[in-house]
Amino acid sequence: MGLEAIGGKLVWGCDIDHDSQVTYRANFGQDQTLYADITQSKSQFIPQHDILTAGFPCQDFSTLGAGQKDGQKGLEGDTGSLFFEVVRLLKECQPKCFLLENVHGLKKMKDGETIRQVVLALESAGYIVKYTSMNSNCLLPQFRRRIYLVGFLDAGAAARFQFPAPPEITPRRIVGDALDLTDPFLPTYKLSKRQWRTVKDSKPSKKYGIETRLLRPSSKEADTLLKSYKGSRNSMSQFVMEDDLEHAVRDCNGSEGRPRWLTVRECARLMGFPNSFQFPPGPCAYKLLGNAVTPPLIALLGASLRAALENDDKYLLAGLGSAFQLTLASTSPARQESLLNSVVDHPAFGGTVKELIELVFGPLEEQEQEKAQEKAQVEEPRRIPVQALHPGEVLLKRKMIGLFSVGLVCWSLYQGQMKK
Repeated sequence: MGLEAIGGKLVWGCDIDHDSQVTYRANFGQDQTLYADITQSKSQFIPQHDILTAGFPCQDFSTLGAGQKDGQKGLEGDTGSLFFEVVRLLKECQPKCFLLENVHGLKKMKDGETIRQVVLALESAGYIVKYTSMNSNCLLPQFRRRIYLVGFLDAGAAARFQFPAPPEITPRRIVGDALDLTDPFLPTYKLSKRQWRTVKDSKPSKKYGIETRLLRPSSKEADTLLKSYKGSRNSMSQFVMEDDLEHAVRDCNGSEGRPRWLTVRECARLMGFPNSFQFPPGPCAYKLLGNAVTPPLIALLGASLRAALENDDKYLLAGLGSAFQLTLASTSPARQESLLNSVVDHPAFGGTVKELIELVFGPLEEQEQEKAQEKAQVEEPRRIPVQALHPGEVLLKRKMIGLFSVGLVCWSLYQGQMKK
């Protein structure tokens, strides 16, 4: 989704997670062919591509694993070592560039030795490597700091590449932009009395205060969404406590309000996924979202990659517009007008969000008419073309860009104008 917004076309991908496959097909067509095991992939059957993207598993690099029996094994871990499969395919396929993502802990692990090993391995594949940390809270009301690594075969493109400047939005986004107060099933997300007591008695609540565990519509941002969101109420998870008493989840006697879990749709909005994007029912949706990267930020990064590859800065403004178009699409409908009137301060643009989106994509009214016409048409689900692959290959086709952490994706770039 993030790279499609700046003119990318998916040509091959891999994800071993079954729920990821089901979600991908639900949103992009049931006939998608997906490759399941990256260790069994054969480069001769992978179509030629310009950009390789991958979110190699983060469990062995996450600071949440520090001190645990099986935590922070780094590149020697069962999942961390899958990074070398990415290096293998880079060596064999030699795309023009790559974009990799992982947790911020990778940067600090073993006093920086792990990231040095990662960079050396990528350089051994022939790439000039750059990396930095970026936080999605420049676009979304969630603190989500991740490390992003890029690499180029061409020295000129590498010299031209600069990581995008984070846009500043005034007024700043708030958690209320993501809340779904119209959901009739909100009472089913309420914590039980026992659960609420457990949260209040937990060590983090006692150490940092119960307010650190609560999200209100006026809160500036949520903490980083984890794949274990529904399973970590004793330590990490945050809960919604509405300021508006009309929507607050109350006890049956009305004497004490208890918070509720975030819904799947609210988590999807915090991650920057459009309101139209579908997720499976149950806890697996939280896992998928906790493993995701944020599509709006990927659009920003992808635009910088394309600008460097094609030596054309027009993609920087287009990428900024795409990022905000995705941000708007993932905002609560009741809050979209407020976002459109917000002011963007960025080296490539200064003005309102509405002015930016219309500058890149045309009048919003025309965009809405096009969407309405598409919705009115009865047609097959959207399918992304994939070149024919060897019939003996057991293929898994990839996740939507920025959706699942365990995955590798290959992209080609459209020639000419960016896709709108």
